Amino acid sequence: MEQEKHFSTLLWDLGIRVADIVERAVRNGDLAKNKQTYVLTKLDNFDYSKGSWSRRTEFQEAEEWDWHARHKLVEADIGSLAEFDSAAKAISTETGDSIPQSRYWLSRFVLRLMSDPAMPSKGAELNRLIVLFLNDLKKLPQKWSAQVWLRGLRMEIEQIEIARDVILRQPEARDLETKERLEDVLSLYPHDRATSFDYPSAILTFSLMAKNNLTIHYEMTRLMQALRLYRPASISQIMMVESAESILQVGTMTTHPIIPAPQIITSTITSADVSPLPKFVATFKPLVPAEALSGTPVDTDYVTDAMLRFNDSLLSSQVIEGRVATIIMGLEPLLLKSEEREELSERLALRTAKLLYYHGKRPVEVYSNVKRSYEIRSRFIHGGHLTQSERVEANELFQKIIEYTRLALLQFMLLKRDGEDKDSLLPLMTRSLIEPNAEEKLQSILSNSHYNTEQDR
Repeated sequence: MEQEKHFSTLLWDLGIRVADIVERAVRNGDLAKNKQTYVLTKLDNFDYSKGSWSRRTEFQEAEEWDWHARHKLVEADIGSLAEFDSAAKAISTETGDSIPQSRYWLSRFVLRLMSDPAMPSKGAELNRLIVLFLNDLKKLPQKWSAQVWLRGLRMEIEQIEIARDVILRQPEARDLETKERLEDVLSLYPHDRATSFDYPSAILTFSLMAKNNLTIHYEMTRLMQALRLYRPASISQIMMVESAESILQVGTMTTHPIIPAPQIITSTITSADVSPLPKFVATFKPLVPAEALSGTPVDTDYVTDAMLRFNDSLLSSQVIEGRVATIIMGLEPLLLKSEEREELSERLALRTAKLLYYHGKRPVEVYSNVKRSYEIRSRFIHGGHLTQSERVEANELFQKIIEYTRLALLQFMLLKRDGEDKDSLLPLMTRSLIEPNAEEKLQSILSNSHYNTEQDR
């Protein structure tokens, strides 16, 4: 504790010296502002419901502090201070890093102190930055914030809080307006700017405490998957902007998918979802295998395999035969055993019909739809294709099978959470068709791990 107090004092003393040097450099003209031309994209008559707006471009001149002069001041003057040397040695002792690395960390801290040379950090602000810097050096969790542009989901209401510090909202004009340096606009690699192509249909914002941005990407994966499972939709990311309250972490980062996902099915959030959606997210978001869905090489299981195929059917570009085949293959990990080799379509159709009977579906209809979809799957994977009239039928079947798979996924996510063994449950499901005792036992197991999707929708 005494060592930490001493360390904080060293940083405080350095901060005071930095403020004095910066103020003197500004007075002497060693730190000055340069003129910078910006290109502003402004939106007028923005109408979210119609997806329309008018765009205009403005040019703006602004003065900015010379970036190179600030770095030169750190290297030439501040870096030679006794306070700088003492603080760098303390960092090296605290973290085990080399002196050159510690001096680099410290230079990042100093540059943050002088982000606005006209008002170098003092008092409460200096104290806040010292705390942030110490937390960075100790690799403690920091507050990360993210804004995710979504497609495939529309909002009839302005916004909804789907979890603590998680807001799903309509886009606003300010979200699409841009401010860019003229030199960047004219360069070969201009910054990303809003176009009709990447116009978001909804925006998801959230914040959490984390040690790095990997955690925030996992959280985004869980949230987006929960939204897809709430109501089947091709919800995908257009852009993600993330930032941390940190000095050593990379500043604001913007990422885009290489190829935008197609919008096969869209969904709309209405006032009727204000109560059930947060409940749904609270129940199922923690059960989403975010690491596997994000591409992290980890072991998968039947729930993960089914979820990956569920996503593929919604987000990948393929013909309708392939889409039906993919979603049927999403049912298979849930309702077939790995060693089963015979009468697969019959087993799958019967078990799906039996399971969804407890979710208010008509067993005969479910059985028929799964059997027909399995036929399409078999034809497709063996190189066959559908006629035009069969593709119309396949589109209708896909809408039904995606809902069957969604309900089955939710059920098995809860069963897995409650420790129920799938390989023991499936034979029980088959026997329940002819044995009253098996029917009672199955009903008891499913009712204990059941989410009332009809009541909360």
